[in-house]
Amino acid sequence: MKTFGKVVVNSNACGVSIQNKGNIQAPKIVPSQSNKLDEVSVNLKHTIQTNISNVRGCTFLPDSKMIFASYINNQVSVLKPDGSADFDLNTIGPVWDVVYIGDNYVAVTSGDITNSKKINIINVENRNVQKVLNVTSANDGVAFKDGKLIYCAREQGLKMISLSDKSIISITTNKMSSQANVDSKGDKLFYSNEENHTVNCCDFHGKTLWTFSEPSALNFPCSLSVDNDGNVFVAGALSHNVIVISIDGQRYRQLLSKKDGLDCPKLWEYDRTNNKL
Repeated sequence: MKTFGKVVVNSNACGVSIQNKGNIQAPKIVPSQSNKLDEVSVNLKHTIQTNISNVRGCTFLPDSKMIFASYINNQVSVLKPDGSADFDLNTIGPVWDVVYIGDNYVAVTSGDITNSKKINIINVENRNVQKVLNVTSANDGVAFKDGKLIYCAREQGLKMISLSDKSIISITTNKMSSQANVDSKGDKLFYSNEENHTVNCCDFHGKTLWTFSEPSALNFPCSLSVDNDGNVFVAGALSHNVIVISIDGQRYRQLLSKKDGLDCPKLWEYDRTNNKL
């Protein structure tokens, strides 16, 4: 993600600050907190410069610290709210995505490495691995809900594993793309497919509720994140933009584009606790 430079957008009194997780020159921006798509707007707040590369996962802690997973370096990096480095973990093996699961714990997936079919549970306070969840497939994008992890399992579809008893169930057997990302809101799941340029919504039984497909507006979506109102924010890597899709999948708006400085954005995370992206 390049520095945004000048971004001229409308600001509403009730705003949500955003922080992009593209190439980790992560800017803060502000969309309005509303389920009315026309009222969503963004404003650049500030840019964070880092030397973290090839990031595929990001999450926020309640204290506004940011955690990034760099797959090329097999490293999890924690940044303070001001963007300065806190600490790195680089001894846990392959990493892909990361999600906060409460009580100073995060879950880190390992991607498609054949000999690393596991999800690490890390205590960010003690800075070590507390638990390893062994799975039967690749594990890419991940979301957390009610003590369970939902993860993209490539050829095996969308899976859900319990943190308590480690049991695994299949939500859908539809093949997930290699850079699929997933998020949840209420009784709905949302996942991206960069191969056919779609965003999909299903329930926890795998029933497809809607599919968003507008290749001219969204090309190669690698990351999505859902706000408190169910709006789905999606970064299009090859369309060099960010769009927001309504909760029913029927409407969308472009929020940022290449003219705002976006260059192949691949990561995007919404912090529902602190209203940031």
